[in-house]
Amino acid sequence: MEKPVFYVIKKLDLSEFMDLLLRHYSVFAPVESEGEHNFRRIRSWGDADLRRYVNTEFPPKKFFHPDGLTIMEFSGGKVRESKGAEKIIIFGVRPCDTHALDVLDRVMTGGYLDHYYKNRRDSALIFALNCAQAGENCFCGSMGTSEATGFDLLFTDAGSEFHVETGSERGRKLAEKSGLFRRTEKAAAKAKLKFRKAINTENLGEVMRSSFSGGFWEETAKRCVSCASCTNVCPTCYCFDVNHENSLGDKKVKITRTWSYCMLRPFT
Repeated sequence: MEKPVFYVIKKLDLSEFMDLLLRHYSVFAPVESEGEHNFRRIRSWGDADLRRYVNTEFPPKKFFHPDGLTIMEFSGGKVRESKGAEKIIIFGVRPCDTHALDVLDRVMTGGYLDHYYKNRRDSALIFALNCAQAGENCFCGSMGTSEATGFDLLFTDAGSEFHVETGSERGRKLAEKSGLFRRTEKAAAKAKLKFRKAINTENLGEVMRSSFSGGFWEETAKRCVSCASCTNVCPTCYCFDVNHENSLGDKKVKITRTWSYCMLRPFT
């Protein structure tokens, strides 16, 4: 990764910057609905809502590992494979979710290359947003995930402006081309986050292995109704099924990839 460059942009100018990008990218940003924030496609920067924003209800993995992805279709004697990916920008990704994407990258582009995933990652820009304060359920301090990684631009709220750090050449070029960013030599002052929750991660791997057959899991399993909500919102769960849908009358076949979960009874 190239050496980071630091900028400052006025909040009033951020609107112009994002609206410029909307001409060439599909932009997703936090939008509040029914008390929860989620990444939604915006038509203008005014659609985004950063008020009371802690994190999104669902993680950004859905953009790169979508549920219900059609990977291949056969119709009229022709086979069509899903390969393309639209150019997108995701604004407001929290540092913990940038670490989660690092985990998915290691799985999906490591020993076995999943080109459906990689095409989407390569077509996306991550505009991360540092936290000004920790949410009541955050425990990033225990996991070492409060410092953003793998971003193209990193924004830090500084009152009437944002301090911005580049994480990629693509991010730097967008900032420079816009003419709205002012260079600075100083990195942003990061907020000192106070976490209400903590996890003891000392020897965690060994603790998990030694308690694999412990009674704790049986008691937990009794309360589990296999709704899969926990894995649905997990930012690093990646298991999937491949389904074949046949329409013999129309001579059509569609192959789709859908999320699957270890919490479902038929999983194994």
